[in-house]
Amino acid sequence: KPLPPELKVKEYEFYKSVYCGLCRCMGKCTGCLSRLTLSYDFVFLALVRLAITGEDYHTEKRRCFVHPFKKRITMLQNESLSYCAKVSALLTVSKLRDDVADNKGFSRLLARGGLLFANAAARRTDLPLLEGKIVDAIHALSEVEKKQTASVDIPAGIFGEMLGEVFSFGIGDSDGSAERRIAREIGRHTGRWIYALDAADDIERDAKGGQYNPFLLLYDGDRLTDSRKEDIKNSLKMELYAVESAVNLIDVSLRPGIVDIIQNIIYLGMPAIAERVITKGKSAKNE
Repeated sequence: KPLPPELKVKEYEFYKSVYCGLCRCMGKCTGCLSRLTLSYDFVFLALVRLAITGEDYHTEKRRCFVHPFKKRITMLQNESLSYCAKVSALLTVSKLRDDVADNKGFSRLLARGGLLFANAAARRTDLPLLEGKIVDAIHALSEVEKKQTASVDIPAGIFGEMLGEVFSFGIGDSDGSAERRIAREIGRHTGRWIYALDAADDIERDAKGGQYNPFLLLYDGDRLTDSRKEDIKNSLKMELYAVESAVNLIDVSLRPGIVDIIQNIIYLGMPAIAERVITKGKSAKNE
């Protein structure tokens, strides 16, 4: 997500309008319960697709059950929001299926309960080709975990390729179009960044629970030393540099304001979260 103090007021209002619009769109496309899985990640996805495609959008002030007394600027349903709502459902159900297969006891029970609702949401999507690619990627990640692969790059690469497909699916008139290649690069390196930071965030929890974590295997179960933390931060910076390079290729004339928000996220928001997680030990999941 962005760093709000560094955004213009109109930019922050627009960002919140995308968030509210996506929440409403999830309710329409994949059911009201799917709105519980709304996250900033999919707002970022929506912003990237809006910026690259130059899709027209409309906003208006509306009330909702969370904010019943004050109308909020909300983006109305459009192709980008509908796509993000469906992708959220597909990724959620794939994650829960993986949790059912890998976890035990109460964690598995919770995942099974969540699947009852997630399956219903996923059935309302119409993206079978993308769903197949997501399922294949989740399966590949599961195989890496089963083999206890002592590498961050391998699972991060798989997750990155999956997000590359998610970001670029259906954009442009061909697989080799400039727009699709830009979206794929943004998604690929964002995915690698997310996987690596998530693994660093979970290292203590995974050590206690005996779960797969590539950093635990690489460092023989030791906690992250200061030098190792610096190595991870430098690797994360390299991924963000790659995201930046792709974002700089977007035709800014289409949606300049949206590109400014995206740049705030990759220059300020994402580095700030990485710093808190790695240096200070504050979980990104509480952000």
